[in-house]
Amino acid sequence: MNTSEYIESGILELYAIQGLTPAEMQEVEAMCAAHPEVRAELDAICASLEGLAEVGKLNPPPALKTRISSQLTFATEAPVHNILPGETRVVAMNSSMTPWYAVAASTMLLIASSGTAYHFYSKSQSSEQELLAIQTKNSVLADQYQNVQKASFEITEAMAIMERADAKVKLMPAKPEVTMSAMVYWDKANNKTYIDPASLAELEEGSQYQLWALVDGKPVDLGVIAVDFRNRPMYEMKGVEGAQAFAITIEPMGGSAGPTMEKLVVLGKVAV
Repeated sequence: MNTSEYIESGILELYAIQGLTPAEMQEVEAMCAAHPEVRAELDAICASLEGLAEVGKLNPPPALKTRISSQLTFATEAPVHNILPGETRVVAMNSSMTPWYAVAASTMLLIASSGTAYHFYSKSQSSEQELLAIQTKNSVLADQYQNVQKASFEITEAMAIMERADAKVKLMPAKPEVTMSAMVYWDKANNKTYIDPASLAELEEGSQYQLWALVDGKPVDLGVIAVDFRNRPMYEMKGVEGAQAFAITIEPMGGSAGPTMEKLVVLGKVAV
């Protein structure tokens, strides 16, 4: 605990009104000896107490005292009790007889209690904010972990597809101005076709890549490639049998019934 927190804890007020154990009072005295700012705060508290004491000792004007006395009434007269020899007389203290220092002590105790309560309330608020920050951070880390797991699974799955593919066809640029490429993995035994589109360029909004297979000289639609194709290493397309080549064109969103040849970007033949 630093000196500011120590001062705000309320322990100095309790010291000033003698509300601490001897061990706690020794601790306060040690803190005052080691830290001038703590000593200065304690002196200020003691000065305030002395000010309260002086207020409590002020005598009211005689006229006011007479006026108050004339207004005091008692419902019953206190019974007279004769003190027997050896008997100790106990006198109940009326609230009007409460000494000034008791009032001052009660006031300072209330101030100290309020200061301590505020100190711990502030600590509680700070702890709640720290807990919320930790929970938020843990949530972000959990999401990141799930994303890493998903990516790891997709990469493992893609590697398995590459290994069992009967044909690996690299699609190369169909025109001089085209600089992209793609890989098709054809699993003939299971009639499955996969594509790795990572090297394809991003398209303008409203357009989509579409994969075709050439079977007996005719194009066969194998489906459009996902718009967010960079999010995964491999995509499964439609199955095909007897393909001699594969090609990719740029088509309107959702694909076309037949390839737009002027927008052919990459193609590749299946090795015999």
